[in-house]
This record gives sequence, C-alpha cells and structure tokens, in this order.
Amino acid sequence: MWAAQALADGKRLALPRVNHHTNLLDLYWVEDLESQLARGLWGIREPVVERCERINSLNEVEFALLPGVAFTRDGARLGYGGGFYDKLLAGRGGEPRPTLAAAAFALQIVERIPLEATDVKVELIITEQGTIACPG
Repeated sequence: MWAAQALADGKRLALPRVNHHTNLLDLYWVEDLESQLARGLWGIREPVVERCERINSLNEVEFALLPGVAFTRDGARLGYGGGFYDKLLAGRGGEPRPTLAAAAFALQIVERIPLEATDVKVELIITEQGTIACPG
C-alpha cells in the first residue's frame, strides 16, 4: 500500500476526512494506519479525529494526490461530484498550495470535461503509460 510505504520511507502522511458538519474536507496527520484509521462512509478508511492531529494550514502539505473519474492533458479533473477537493484547495488567501497530482489509468484521460470556475487543475497525472506534466 502506498500510504504504508510513505510512512516507512519517513514521510509525513496527511489524509482527508469529510467533515459532515461543514461539508468540507479536513486534513489530519496519520502516523499509524492501523490505530488511526477506521472505515467511514462508503467503506473508505479515514482518520479517526480523536487519534490524529488536525492540519490547520495547507502550506504544511507539500504534495497532494487527488482522486478523479476523468482528466484532461491540461490538468482538468472530473471528481465525484462533491467538490470537496476544489473547496479545500480554493480561496487560501495567497497561501502556497501543495504540488497537485493524480494517479489514473490512461483510459481516464479524455479530450475535455465540463469545467466550472471553481475547479482546480492538477499539475501532474501519473498513468501506467507514463507521467503527463500539465501546462499551468
């Protein structure tokens, strides 16, 4: 698992959790995957709030791996409809943003997707066929 490998390599691991009160993503530092994660909505393991340190500033995060259904070569991302990552990454008042990347299968790369003004693009897309550096 990539998360276990990141921790084994001595990296700090930040994972998201949907805050159902604010309908936003909160980020938490996770050091132990077994004791600090639990199955949440849709069976996805997420940080247990009482066992993790909440991240207060996105500038503490250097690299973010974003999920998506489809991507374009210029970095546009079609998510799963909640806008959680777009809201997390938008409106940070000039605060530096982490490098934004996505892991996808080559078949998820499409010519165009519907975009809204609030959509945040990724800088890199990593597929089984190689890495796409998105113009930015």
